Amino acid sequence: MIIYGAIILSFLVTAVFFLSNRKAYTWWEFFIPTTATAIVAIVFKLIFSAVGENFSEYWGSTIVSVYEQEPYNYWKVEICSREVPCGTDSEGNTEYCTEYYDCSHQEDVGPSWYAETNIGESFYIRESQYDSLVIQFGGTRNVYNEHKNYSPRDRAVGSRGTKFEGKRVGNVSYVWQANWPGTDETRKAAFSKHRYVNKIKASDLTIFNIKVVSEKQADTLGLFQYPDMDRMWFPTILTDSGVVVSKDIKEKFRRLNGKYGPTNEMRLWVLVYQDKPELYGEYQKNYWVKGNMNELVVCMSVKDTTLQWVNVFSWTTNESLPIEIRDYISNLPSINEKTWNDMYVYFNDNLPKFQRRDFKEFDYLKRQNRWWEILIVYIFGVAAAVGLNFWVSTNEFDDENPKGYSSYNYYNHYRS
Repeated sequence: MIIYGAIILSFLVTAVFFLSNRKAYTWWEFFIPTTATAIVAIVFKLIFSAVGENFSEYWGSTIVSVYEQEPYNYWKVEICSREVPCGTDSEGNTEYCTEYYDCSHQEDVGPSWYAETNIGESFYIRESQYDSLVIQFGGTRNVYNEHKNYSPRDRAVGSRGTKFEGKRVGNVSYVWQANWPGTDETRKAAFSKHRYVNKIKASDLTIFNIKVVSEKQADTLGLFQYPDMDRMWFPTILTDSGVVVSKDIKEKFRRLNGKYGPTNEMRLWVLVYQDKPELYGEYQKNYWVKGNMNELVVCMSVKDTTLQWVNVFSWTTNESLPIEIRDYISNLPSINEKTWNDMYVYFNDNLPKFQRRDFKEFDYLKRQNRWWEILIVYIFGVAAAVGLNFWVSTNEFDDENPKGYSSYNYYNHYRS
């Protein structure tokens, strides 16, 4: 590989130094610069591969419980240490000894709200989000835990802007829990970002008949980007300006990812263009490199309520599923609130057919190094070779003294 050409270049640099001053080299010193360059090349190669082959995918899940932790306080028993003067040494300098003392104190904990999902993830949420989800889950709460306060009459600390502002903690503070009742209508989806190895995106895309679409081209064409992450409001439907999809429909499609993310390890995207040519579907597929390994991407273009075209792509091992979805949507009479609801029902019935592909089957692919990565390896590799050759040419080891000089011999040699 061209990145390892730095090793050959290092060998040539070493040869130039060696031919200009052969006596300065012992047999083992000759290999030091080239070995160092090889290590530099290998380390950078591993770093570039680890970074360049890792991409982000998005997991869906369902919030199964939300919690409200009321503000509380407690007495923290703690022993601290400090340095104190404890005498002088023989020269009159002050000596210090470690002294331990009781530094126990009251700890105040502010209120917090957090959620748990059915894939074991937890994250903080806002008070307003908690209140909304409690209502969505049916309004019933139960005590999950409690804390007996050390100072019941103290005011709640860290509660500004919340319902606890200005209140006292009382004798006991509670942790309240509200649970999802388990119905699709009350489901609240959550999302998280995770890293995984995708050697396809890092390799020669022409192997899979995928043309590279640059960021500049994607921006010029107005292709869809992956949106910024929001744990509770991450979209499923992305639309061009001018395309109207109701809030209710968007929430229903978010629920699909919350439902089938854990069970089928899948992530649905619906990308809606406004009056774009059919070629945009291929551009989007090439730009996203057929999506991440857990994605099913539905592209469509509409003009008013008229469907113009549909393109569905995915790496799923169930290769008939994208075709079935394309044919179903293509046969819809128009795109409106009713057909969006029909699509939701169709996806809810058919997404269980999704089978995620294991990308380990592409481990045979080799990543192509970028030109700037090769340049970095050459710069550091040659710099290491030059620096080490200079050291070899000037150190105390040479062909006549391969073990170096003892202090006595070096002194006599220097004298002579």
